[in-house]
Amino acid sequence: MSPAGWPVVSVLSPRLGLALTLFLPLLSVPASAQPQFHAMFQDHAVLQRGQPVEVWGTAAPGAALVVRFDSGEVPARADGAGRWRVTLPAHAPGGPYTLSVADAGGAGQTVQDILVGDVWFCSGQSNMVQQVNRALDSESEQRNATDRDIRMLTVQNDTALSPQSQFLRPVRWQPTSPETVGDFSAACYFTARELKRRSTSPWGLSWPPGVAARFRRGQRRTC
Repeated sequence: MSPAGWPVVSVLSPRLGLALTLFLPLLSVPASAQPQFHAMFQDHAVLQRGQPVEVWGTAAPGAALVVRFDSGEVPARADGAGRWRVTLPAHAPGGPYTLSVADAGGAGQTVQDILVGDVWFCSGQSNMVQQVNRALDSESEQRNATDRDIRMLTVQNDTALSPQSQFLRPVRWQPTSPETVGDFSAACYFTARELKRRSTSPWGLSWPPGVAARFRRGQRRTC
């Protein structure tokens, strides 16, 4: 159950049967705020294929918005706190596409090079911490990492005493290349690379996966 007055966001990875729930506190958004996406939705991101996908962000309170993806568009309206959310229809694997949000005056944000594929959360301890640049034969692995349809979103290990609606430090979706793959989780990347040889679908990897934890009366609850 979410804390009183907090909206709940659930992200599903169907191949893993994994549900991730985030509790988002109510935020105050300036009346002149330009429409924008949550930081998760940025250049080079991967959206889950084959199922409706929720996309959200902020704008001026009450603003009428249009979210466009590929050849479709979905209307939205920011609530009194300036938050908005839409559900995009299920989409087949592919890309690259453009994702945009705009208000009636045309102000907004556009993100480029969006792929639709399989999104995986990579969870573990020391086995997931080790990066490609520390793996066996790392120089060769980095030199041959050229599949830009495998992409990584690395989230820093941060803590807070209350649930957060944004990442505490900047994050970035990165397509695989010899210059970027060295910082990827080795176990996560090598698993995706091997599985992708059996599929043409793009792959989006997130490490470490976000987990919402709440402590109450000495008990820890994870969602």
